[in-house]
Amino acid sequence: MEEEEWGVHLGRSFSALAAALLAERVGAPDAADRLAAIDDSAQVIVQSTKATFGALLDAEVAMAHARVALRAGRRDEGRGHARQAAELLGRWPGRRRDEALALAADEVCSDELTGREIDVARLVARGMTNGQIAEELFIARKTVSTHVSNILMKLDMSSRTEIATWMVRSGLATDEPASSS
Repeated sequence: MEEEEWGVHLGRSFSALAAALLAERVGAPDAADRLAAIDDSAQVIVQSTKATFGALLDAEVAMAHARVALRAGRRDEGRGHARQAAELLGRWPGRRRDEALALAADEVCSDELTGREIDVARLVARGMTNGQIAEELFIARKTVSTHVSNILMKLDMSSRTEIATWMVRSGLATDEPASSS
């Protein structure tokens, strides 16, 4: 492949990867399809930058796959991708590696929470007060308070900040409702 053609291909690959990662971040319904479609493009990018950024890029793609799988309820697959990302990020301490380790460990399972508790936890993660959550979900403040207490107990946590952090790290902090009740 000539240098100019290769540059165009590389540019398209980066664009496809960016679009897929953005779709994953915003919870787009076609995120899994977009991620699957960019695997070949990602490999072109990795080959071109392997010396410096290859492992970091591979890890970012693995984390995107992990979050999509976890959102879709495929825990084993999600944890496998997260473990792969954590291994790739072994030399790079920081937020990305911490997120990968948390998802791979799956210390707390979202299956322990009801759909309504996940809805409440999502709104807690958005920084809403019990009163705001009650208005948003059309339930009583006392009901919200009970849900928050149950979430704290089930997840063995002691603050709303811990709930918010866990929701983000678990890939559950989206705008999609978990329940219809």
